[in-house]
Amino acid sequence: MAARPKTDQLQIRVSPSEKAAIQRAAKRCGLDMSSYVLSRVISVPAIRFQECIAAAAGSNFSYGLAELNAMLTKLSSFELKDAVAAAPALSLSPFVANYVAAMVEHACALQAIPIPHWTRAIVPLVDPWFASSAPRLRHYRFEPRIPGLKVVQLTRNDILRLFEFLNVELRETSTRGELFLVGGAVMCLAYRARASTRDVDAAFRPSAAVRQAAVRVAQRVGFEPDWLNDGVKGFMSGQGDFAPFLELDHLSVMLAEPAYLLAMKCMAMRLGAESRDQDDVRFLLRLLDVRNVDEAIAIITKYYPLEQIPQKTLYLIPELLPVQD
Repeated sequence: MAARPKTDQLQIRVSPSEKAAIQRAAKRCGLDMSSYVLSRVISVPAIRFQECIAAAAGSNFSYGLAELNAMLTKLSSFELKDAVAAAPALSLSPFVANYVAAMVEHACALQAIPIPHWTRAIVPLVDPWFASSAPRLRHYRFEPRIPGLKVVQLTRNDILRLFEFLNVELRETSTRGELFLVGGAVMCLAYRARASTRDVDAAFRPSAAVRQAAVRVAQRVGFEPDWLNDGVKGFMSGQGDFAPFLELDHLSVMLAEPAYLLAMKCMAMRLGAESRDQDDVRFLLRLLDVRNVDEAIAIITKYYPLEQIPQKTLYLIPELLPVQD
């Protein structure tokens, strides 16, 4: 096998510990070591992103947008964050600029990474644009609903769209809102462990303004007015921790960290065929690599006193732990 020309190779000296650290970092980003090291020096995804933007800036913008869509959907979360960090270098028409911003926001939401700030600077179109003029091709959930028809489940995409609408309503009143999500919505958004959830459990602030905006959203899209509710506040801990998930111009969405979510699920665990709490706890125990009851109790007591843990939870945890080989 012929050797590669030296101009195609670059060798660096590292210690065994440094090599191990690079391997771990590359694994976290879903890359091999060479790709990871190269990405820290030259951002290939960022260059490719700007190439797609250049193609979309031309007269045949649809080809550039198609290339951009194909690119965004193939990137890992690490590569995507790097690719879209900088705003488009070229001037785009209002339509294309909004299209690009929407594609980037959607891709970031799917990967659960922060949306880049430059998307906020793009002025929204005066009138909404649909790919088809046929009403039947528009998403039925965002058309006026049939009287008496009740939407009982929200998919991941539904929740993301509702957050977009909520952001618009908050913008109209010059209000900056914050949501701290727990429960089934987190299982849908962060882990895709569920296909849907009945509602969005969260604490939010300013509470009155966000609640009123959520009601206006419900009226707009035909959902129940309590699609966003803070009834879960009674189970929340003062030590609870959250991670950023979605950043819009007038709305920040944070998700409960997995350990905190596990603790809350254990404290509020419901039994019965209609409850998904046991499935959620089983999933989170595996996600956190909890091997025994003592480890599970240690997580719960980080947020809640031991004496407050329901007896039913103590009985169920051994049955929900991962089966050991």
